[in-house]
Amino acid sequence: MRRHQAIKDSFLENRIFLSRTVILFVLILVLISGLVARLIYLQVAGHSRYHGMATNNRIKVTSVPPTRGIIYDKQGRILAENLPSYSLEIIPEQVTDMGDTLQRLQLALAIPEEKIEAFKKHRKRYKHFDSIPLLMQLSN
Repeated sequence: MRRHQAIKDSFLENRIFLSRTVILFVLILVLISGLVARLIYLQVAGHSRYHGMATNNRIKVTSVPPTRGIIYDKQGRILAENLPSYSLEIIPEQVTDMGDTLQRLQLALAIPEEKIEAFKKHRKRYKHFDSIPLLMQLSN
């Protein structure tokens, strides 16, 4: 039995290939244009909304546990008691001039220079919106 031989038209095949390539290119271009349009919308039009959402997301509410009573041993001696503990902390994001603020605090509270230098060193480890302790266990 004799097989039929396919007639090849290279010009027609090239036109079909070229048309498919153009269609695929246009489809990819439309998809990329959609992504770029969405990116522009999110960056420009939605900036204030998403900036507000990000700001609210990083603010953390912490509850203060209720005070507990003094713990005594069986002879009536105090084992544990509640003493208030105060600390001076600075949030760099909320300070406009850190050098001036540290200098004014140093003069007002007689903070030693070592504490200021330690604060400056610790500041590099924290994020700009975290509170950084300057003085711990202040008396009331």
